[in-house]
Amino acid sequence: MRRNAWLVLVCLGSSVCIMAWLAESIAQAAEAGDVPHLLNEVHQIPVVGVPGAIIPFGPHAFPLIVGQIDEINVLPVVAASRLNTGRIVAFSHDGYFTDKPGGDLKRLLLNAVEWAGGGRTNKPGARHVLVYQSSVLKLLQASAHHVTSVDASNWRQHLAQSDVFCIDTTFDNKPELVDAVRQFVHAGGGLVTAGTGWGWAQLNPGKRLTDDYLGNRLLMSAGLVVSERYLSGVEGRFEVHRPPPRLAGAWEALEYLRNLPPETKNLNKGDAAQACQILQETAKAVPLHDTILWPELRKLVQNLRPVPMPSKPISADHPVVRVAVAVEDAELLQLPPEKITAHPSAAGFPFAVPADAKQVTVNRSINTTIPAWHSLGLYAAPGTVITITTPKEAVGAKLAVQIGCHTDRLWNLPTWERWPNLCRRADISHAATRIASPFGGLVYVDVPENCKLGTIHVNIAGAVEAPLYVLDETDVAHWNSHIRHLPGPWAELACPGVIVTVPSRAIRDLNDPMSLMEFWNKAVSLEDSLAMYKPGERKRPERFVADQQIAAGYMHSGYPIMCGHDMYDYNVSITKLRGTASKPGGWGHWHELGHNHQSADWTPHGTGEVTVNLFTMYVINQFYGVPLERTNPDHLPREQRLPAIQKYLASKRNSENWEPFEGLILYFQLVDAFGWEPLKHVFEEYRKLGPNDHPKSDAQKWNQWMINYSRAVNKNLGPFCVKWKTPVTKPALDAIEKLPSWMHIDFKAIENQH
Repeated sequence: MRRNAWLVLVCLGSSVCIMAWLAESIAQAAEAGDVPHLLNEVHQIPVVGVPGAIIPFGPHAFPLIVGQIDEINVLPVVAASRLNTGRIVAFSHDGYFTDKPGGDLKRLLLNAVEWAGGGRTNKPGARHVLVYQSSVLKLLQASAHHVTSVDASNWRQHLAQSDVFCIDTTFDNKPELVDAVRQFVHAGGGLVTAGTGWGWAQLNPGKRLTDDYLGNRLLMSAGLVVSERYLSGVEGRFEVHRPPPRLAGAWEALEYLRNLPPETKNLNKGDAAQACQILQETAKAVPLHDTILWPELRKLVQNLRPVPMPSKPISADHPVVRVAVAVEDAELLQLPPEKITAHPSAAGFPFAVPADAKQVTVNRSINTTIPAWHSLGLYAAPGTVITITTPKEAVGAKLAVQIGCHTDRLWNLPTWERWPNLCRRADISHAATRIASPFGGLVYVDVPENCKLGTIHVNIAGAVEAPLYVLDETDVAHWNSHIRHLPGPWAELACPGVIVTVPSRAIRDLNDPMSLMEFWNKAVSLEDSLAMYKPGERKRPERFVADQQIAAGYMHSGYPIMCGHDMYDYNVSITKLRGTASKPGGWGHWHELGHNHQSADWTPHGTGEVTVNLFTMYVINQFYGVPLERTNPDHLPREQRLPAIQKYLASKRNSENWEPFEGLILYFQLVDAFGWEPLKHVFEEYRKLGPNDHPKSDAQKWNQWMINYSRAVNKNLGPFCVKWKTPVTKPALDAIEKLPSWMHIDFKAIENQH
């Protein structure tokens, strides 16, 4: 995906026009024939990269093709709008501008250009279709359009003589082009554009699509907005609905929720969820100064101030209440620090600060050679402004201050046990940075990769102290007498490999943090050693954060690794983490940590939840001393393993769709037969691959794995891989045919049973 994003449009009509728009619905937005014209002969388009989402929220904007957020909800992947006499079609990924379109994408691109140009673009006397540095040029040239390719040096001279401007994502931060396009569309020109909002957001941390994304500041006046969402299709394609789903536009969703009856017993949960979802996304994506939809959103939720709590969650049965949360969240995000007050939900999570907790002013050293979050042992109380003062060389160096570690956003979940969006960030762009959070949280300085500042000293004022233990730095006696009793409601325990974040109540009686963090550090070091990290290669510690509610699964990987509130005490107990020989503990922890060590090179489709457990097995086997087959007593012992193999071999499943613990048996058998060292050697070989040596397809991944492993153990693993129904190919099998053939003894045991 290219770095830059949307270009584009618009001019806001008069207030009289806007008031007239408010009476219309999405169904009325498109003039007769617009949607049929744009979707003529279009039945499906491919999923290109990871497309984002475009929300039509103005009365003259309308969805064309939708993608899935989840099993129930959709958002548009392609949308369009009329603006005065101009027309716009927007695609949600710049990869849709291609000269080699799949599916019906070619037809859709041509339809978009013809519609945006008012049907003039391929007729005698047509003016130019301008294409700015895009591969869609060849497609249009081959389709009888009068196409002109332009670049930064000559686009302006051609614009006034053109019917349509096709722009991909190369114009961010070029306001001179935006102004010209605004006038062009307002005067009746057509615009076809493409860009990926979530990609821009990832490449611009600390910035907001609503305010900083140049394209959005323009698109929104026409009732279109690019959101941070990304969408999925079905089997690599987006199917076309005729007409598009009625609640895929914000105005229809608004009307639907306005007309809901007070009782919810007959609620159509699918429609309610969809309407709620798109209005939540709209509230997050559209700035508060919008005069099209925001006034109507505020009317919808007036007099509501929801307070999601662990004891009183907000469910999908109350869609208007959930929209009220999204509306309030958007408003809170744009308040200056001085106007932020404590939110009542903070008392439920992430907890209140004791009333007698004293605010402090402290100095901290930050080693900027270590990227990501730096723990400070400080907590910002809800609604309290803290000030961080930095040296002048740190200003504008892409550092940020962050309040809160609970980064999971819960908007997609059917029930909210806490506020869905807890964390707050501010770029360090001035010598003194002020920040506040309605919910409170631990305070961090976030350091970018490859920072060259060395060690800097910062001053933080207004926070309260929170427990922080650092292995080999914190005196245990001081921990026991003072640090663990500090008032901050969340505590952290750190070692070079990992930082563990739990409520402070979980560590008030922790007498031996040194042994605990030595345990954690050893586990992380073992996973690093299996992945064949070189000494000093680990750039930063991993993080485990316990939360009241997380966005997906029981635990999930990432930075930080997230786990539920039932892990509060577990994470600070060696006894619970270790478990027993018959029932080892920590499987989920070492599993999620394993995900952070996985490589796509040796993880073909179907093995994402399989190869990860090599790391889990390694920690439990090598650190705990548990026999290999007892590392997972529910699946790996012989009495469970052999029936599972038989069931798999008799089924139609293969390595693309096997069950995770079926697939794990293959990898278990390799380690069982040859030990861990050959696996380490194989991983090391992958780390030595040159830029052009990495496998691309699943067959290539399996072939390379089989060949590398066969050479590492000096055995022909071809029959074994074929037995397991992996997609190895004949050339790969031929490459190892001279090695002695090998098969795990499990298969002989199965044969003997018959």
